[in-house]
Amino acid sequence: MTTLLAVFAALLGLIFGSVATMAAHRIPLRASLNGRSKCPACGHTITAGENIPVLSYLMQRGRCRHCGAGISMRYPLIEILTAVLFVLAALRFGPSLRAGIYAAFFWVLVMLSVIDLEHRLLPDRVVFTALAAGSLLLLADAVSEGGFGRMTGVVVASVAIVGALLWVLAPRRRPPSGSENLSASSLLGLGFVLAWMCFVGFGIIDGPQTSISGALVGAAVFAGFFLAVTLLVPQGMGGGDVKLGLLLGIFLGYLGAPGLVLVAMFMAFLLGSLVSVVVLLAGGSRKSAIPFGPFLSLGAVVSVLVGDRVIDLYLGLGAG
Repeated sequence: MTTLLAVFAALLGLIFGSVATMAAHRIPLRASLNGRSKCPACGHTITAGENIPVLSYLMQRGRCRHCGAGISMRYPLIEILTAVLFVLAALRFGPSLRAGIYAAFFWVLVMLSVIDLEHRLLPDRVVFTALAAGSLLLLADAVSEGGFGRMTGVVVASVAIVGALLWVLAPRRRPPSGSENLSASSLLGLGFVLAWMCFVGFGIIDGPQTSISGALVGAAVFAGFFLAVTLLVPQGMGGGDVKLGLLLGIFLGYLGAPGLVLVAMFMAFLLGSLVSVVVLLAGGSRKSAIPFGPFLSLGAVVSVLVGDRVIDLYLGLGAG
């Protein structure tokens, strides 16, 4: 059963990985997500037989069948990475709705990381869609688990997200692009903080021990921390990281262990620091721009998969 589940997850991951490569290329260019891909060198429309994840790349030896131009390694690598993450999600949660939810979460993180690496951008279109869809999926998971406290919390989260989206999309005079991103992030973070405080304060939900109230706490902690950093050190972090932090906080907090948020933060800053040291040793300057989104995403993946073990290890060392 486990082997069959892993094989199915891998095949699904390869397909979604192929979609991620396409979306990561088109979304920053504001291109339509519909229609077949084309060779960037000769414009040849890629057929279904030439677009089989990984296999087509190997059969064509990394070149366009029409003109012979080289195909970037990013395509098979992203497809393989997504397949691996789908398998890990399936093994972590078993054959369940939650496995599908967190596989989709990993898929979004792969897409956002690629876009951030290539364009220094975390598109609102992806982040806000993931926030809204994620809330609905977690609501479905909460209902399937039969937890009223969880369901109430998800409704609160959904209302906060929808309200923020309406505020962002409402027709009115826009401030400069940088301040617009920060304002949207501020509203989202504030909405979750206030929602959690009110509903826990009035006893409607039970507090951090329930999964969805944990999601609210995670969102508030993650987004609030990065919002504070953005306000105190404007050049150190962008508004996109705040919004990504909100998304990560929801999915990590939902697993019911507030420490998972701290594990993700620790891993993100640790990995980011190590890469920064490598860049400096390789001759880069302190002003070299290194996008932080991929490190946040990697920290979140590690936290989802083995965060509870990291917490147990830390507590064990402290007790010893």
